[in-house]
Amino acid sequence: MAAGCPARARGSGQTPWHALGTLGEEIGIDELRDLSAALSLVAEDGAKVRESLVARAESLRRRELTDLEGQAGERSQSMLVAQLMLCAGFLLFLVFPVVRLLGV
Repeated sequence: MAAGCPARARGSGQTPWHALGTLGEEIGIDELRDLSAALSLVAEDGAKVRESLVARAESLRRRELTDLEGQAGERSQSMLVAQLMLCAGFLLFLVFPVVRLLGV
C-alpha cells in the first residue's frame, strides 16, 4: 500500500506529502501525519528539507530510545525482585533441614 502511495498521489494530482498525511490518518500513525505537515511546510517555504528531516529523525530516535531505556529499567527492577525471592527461597531450603535436625 505504501509503495504505491507516491505513484497514486501523482496520478490523482495530489502531492506525495499530502498522500503521506492521508496514509497516516488511514492507518493511525501520528509520525506520518507529522512528516506530511513538515514536508508541506518545507515545500511551501523553501526551507532546507534535509536538515528538517534529520532533526525530526533525531527527535524520534531520542524519544524511542528513552522509551526503551525506561522499559529496560522496569524489567531490571522486576528481575532484581525475582532474584531476591529466589535467594531467600534457597536460604530457606538450606536452613530448614538444619533446624529440623537440631530440633530448635
